Amino acid sequence: MELTKLEDKKREFINTIGYLGTIYNKTFTEKELEVWYDMLKDYPDEVLVKVIKEIGKTEQFMPTIATIISKCKEYKPLDRFEVLEIMRANNYFKTADEYMKAKHWLETGVIPQWFKDEITKTYNTILEDNGHYISTEQNNTTQILLEENIYDD
Repeated sequence: MELTKLEDKKREFINTIGYLGTIYNKTFTEKELEVWYDMLKDYPDEVLVKVIKEIGKTEQFMPTIATIISKCKEYKPLDRFEVLEIMRANNYFKTADEYMKAKHWLETGVIPQWFKDEITKTYNTILEDNGHYISTEQNNTTQILLEENIYDD
């Protein structure tokens, strides 16, 4: 991973964990942030935010890293290309050129902020049901199916 992308991911992570700290009136030290980042860096920010919001609504005490990991494993994260295909199946793109341009942005990693926001909005809509999702291809369209226990760690 490029250094700038790594720095962006860490910055997003720090904001996400800061949100957790705000909920539970906790200030994280630099060392604690390093440990939390090391343990949770493999989970997409969208899933971490969703899990932290769920925990904040239901748990009286600050969760452990293990609790957050356990909750994160309930979601199979969709990568951005899967979300792109869902957007395509939902007729988000008006022309094939629009779709190809969006696919190119994802392939190169040079994505306009407005399109990142659209991907995030679509992804969050998918997660809103609090269900467990997997994607599957059928008849050249992407469908989202409800399923339990996606991860088998």
